[in-house]
Amino acid sequence: MQAYNTEIRTIPGRWWRALLYPDAAPMQNFTVAEEKTKVPEVKF
Repeated sequence: MQAYNTEIRTIPGRWWRALLYPDAAPMQNFTVAEEKTKVPEVKF
């Protein structure tokens, strides 16, 4: 996703986008809440 966004914002990617994909838009960046990425505690 980051590579795609960088490519369509820099030259020559901007030129290709303008010529071939004029409606291409940057992809949305998503974030995840910290509590969702926490590893569950396991007791044996």
